[in-house]
Amino acid sequence: MLKGSAIAGAVVTAPVAARAMQQQLVQRLVVYDSRIAESRAFASAQTGFPAIDIGDAHETLWRSIRDVAHHGRVDGLTGWSDWVAVRGALQGKGLRLVAEQRAAAPLSGHAHLFRWSMIAR
Repeated sequence: MLKGSAIAGAVVTAPVAARAMQQQLVQRLVVYDSRIAESRAFASAQTGFPAIDIGDAHETLWRSIRDVAHHGRVDGLTGWSDWVAVRGALQGKGLRLVAEQRAAAPLSGHAHLFRWSMIAR
């Protein structure tokens, strides 16, 4: 009976460990706007992750966001209107909003700066 309990415990523990491992391997993408000093600083602090600069998004018709591969997590610091456009595009790719807050912009004086995060559903 004890052997059966040990095997059952191992069977339950294995999927939990695998799920924890997958969560550690989740890819992260950073979205920023090079036209805003605070956003550039945010991106430079996120070392080791791929980043998309939406500073030229209006000229490229948002191609960088539309063509992005599915990521586990996307974090950004952008202006409000750009955030609305990025959020819509990422929701269409299956991501959902998990955090959104206003961010101070003492360097640029930008009035509507937002720090946000989305994850895969």
